[in-house]
Amino acid sequence: MNNLGNMANWCSNFVTFTGRSGNIEKLYSDIERLKQEQIEHGNGVSLLSHGNTNRYMFALDIQSHDKNELIINFETKWYISIEDFKVICDKYKVNISCDYEEPGMGIYGNYQYLYGGLLDKVNEVPDDVMQSVVEDDDDGTVTYNMKTYGCMTEFVEEYLSKNKIKDLAQYEKENRSPD
Repeated sequence: MNNLGNMANWCSNFVTFTGRSGNIEKLYSDIERLKQEQIEHGNGVSLLSHGNTNRYMFALDIQSHDKNELIINFETKWYISIEDFKVICDKYKVNISCDYEEPGMGIYGNYQYLYGGLLDKVNEVPDDVMQSVVEDDDDGTVTYNMKTYGCMTEFVEEYLSKNKIKDLAQYEKENRSPD
């Protein structure tokens, strides 16, 4: 008997945390600890207590780290947990921008949670758009609306970029009330 019916599709998460240096350093330290825990035990890990999350990070990796930014990537089963991200951001007082993709179900998107909820936005490529995308299995190119992209990632990045906040400092300046 096979268990393919219970096998999860994996969602890739590419996360950028930004914030004050002390907050980023605390988050970095905790993620480093989780990364070691994952290496030692091979299980999924979370920044939240296990009773308070429905998503665990697998294959956790730190891509870059400096005083105001931490970039990580990891896998989750099926989908991202936006509610977990909100709690993590509020706990560490950081912002998040998460690009995610679950190719098995054709889900591609970006989630941003900035300044304690000043911006809380999910931006996914709609199903009808994904159904109109034509992939060429021979060379990996993707065509949408008569425009060809080198790969699916290139198409998704361009499609989502129009609704993504890119200059967080400018956004905060224009939208955040004075403290």
